[in-house]
Amino acid sequence: MIDDFSLPPTVIRVLIVGDKNAQSTIDFGDGDFGLSELIKALEINSVNLGLYVDFKITKVHRATGTDNDKTDFRFNSLEMFNPKDYDEIWFFGMSRFVDPVKEPKKFENSLSLKDDELKIISQFMDNGGGVFATGDHQDIGNGLCARIPRVRSMRKWYFPKEGLYGEPVAPPVGVPGMEENQDQGQDSSKRHDTLREGNDSGYQFDDQSDDIPQQIIPKMYSTIFWTKEGIFKKRYPHPLLSKSRGVINVLPDHMHEGECYVDEDLTKTFPFDGYTITEYPILPKTGKPLKPEVIAEAIVIGGHKDEYSSLPTKAKIFGVLGAYDGHKVNVGRVAVDATWHHFININVIGETPHNQDDIKHQGFNASDKGKKVYNDIKTYWRNIGVWLAPKKIQKSILATALWGIRWSYPLVEELSSRTVQEGLSREGILYLGRVARYSLNNISSEEQVIQWLIPSLTEIEDIVSPWWGNSESAPDLVFDVIVNSVLGGMILSIAKEFPERSQENKLRAERELNRVLDSGVYLGIKAAQETLRISVRQIESISSQIEKFAEVKQENSRQ
Repeated sequence: MIDDFSLPPTVIRVLIVGDKNAQSTIDFGDGDFGLSELIKALEINSVNLGLYVDFKITKVHRATGTDNDKTDFRFNSLEMFNPKDYDEIWFFGMSRFVDPVKEPKKFENSLSLKDDELKIISQFMDNGGGVFATGDHQDIGNGLCARIPRVRSMRKWYFPKEGLYGEPVAPPVGVPGMEENQDQGQDSSKRHDTLREGNDSGYQFDDQSDDIPQQIIPKMYSTIFWTKEGIFKKRYPHPLLSKSRGVINVLPDHMHEGECYVDEDLTKTFPFDGYTITEYPILPKTGKPLKPEVIAEAIVIGGHKDEYSSLPTKAKIFGVLGAYDGHKVNVGRVAVDATWHHFININVIGETPHNQDDIKHQGFNASDKGKKVYNDIKTYWRNIGVWLAPKKIQKSILATALWGIRWSYPLVEELSSRTVQEGLSREGILYLGRVARYSLNNISSEEQVIQWLIPSLTEIEDIVSPWWGNSESAPDLVFDVIVNSVLGGMILSIAKEFPERSQENKLRAERELNRVLDSGVYLGIKAAQETLRISVRQIESISSQIEKFAEVKQENSRQ
């Protein structure tokens, strides 16, 4: 809990951009297509993470005449947007793209991003700012999102034809009688329909508003570590789909989602108003462009349709979430989602006005099981905000959290004054790190904690990151030793530098904690180095014994 001796939570400044088209509007209100639940989940962060992270949300809208905080928003107006005021931008695309070559006048009056805006957004991304983007079925949202570098090639934005640079066609929708949703030669049975049958028989359109989610397939990453009990292989989800001691494998369902993918051509550059952005910078350790990833897939159950569908579905698995870890190449991170139906009110708290007698008007709040699902979904939303934050903020979150757990059980008992004065052996530092890691996992997921640590270990990230991509240079067995040793060194440094929990030490920590933690990284790395050297000697000794045994057996076999 926060008291007078706690460090203030790390602030993450998020700009959320709403959008509209001729039929619908994404706004921040309490209506079906509102984002009020998302905003509350970020601003009223009641989970333990809220002790260490404070989301500051600014809500803006591209259109005029909408009931929002700031309307007619444009990135090329310094009065509206100063890049220094934000750590990340979330785009909820609704408008459709207007081709500036074919219809220049219509383009200028449209909500589509202009080149001077794309220049500012590109610079923001290249300077470390995070970006999240989503739309919906077909080409919904491509006016706002389809030309943003990286976002452009991580999600399908165009329909019914390929995009400006040959981007693939987005999935169809399959709703007859609605002009905007005609499939224009596309097979509507191939729509990305993730509806799950509700509490009543069959599939209905409003099953998207009940308490039954879709199950997704998170991509899992692995590393190997050892303990006294043996060698183990551990599997991790991407940090976006992580929760405290678990994996998020649910999302709201919807009858026609978009699709996330990875473009084959990662070599493009884009000039915007005098600024050229390299879409996927080269990763020095590989000499190749750093790829984005599809980090989760969704499942279309074949052979069903609702009352508005033209054809039954064809079974399919498709990319539902995508991520790009730009921190590896010193640019901002990017996340994309197949649809904003994973965020808007109608898919999480049901249709409005709420009828307490109808489960589909209450969403996930209709049952205890649904509420548990909703907690996972809100964790996913918060994970986006944490993961997208620039490197310096990742370090700040870890510093704040380490300060908090140092003065909490069990570390407050482990770090007696005598222990701190005498210092700790490598075994002691390793043990402290295990305890710290356990305590941090009560605050957030293990995956997020490792992400907070990585900016302090950039030079050896390929060794300590399960998400590196199976680098051949990464000896998996050292992962656990390094992570625990560095966390132990950090905690020990805090205890040495700030032996008492006082107002004076708190104020000093606000100024000097980063320096103290850097010293702790050194202590931890030295302890890890010693541990690994001992392990190598042990392995060499065992190998030598085995080699001698083999020579004896070979000699005996010749006699």
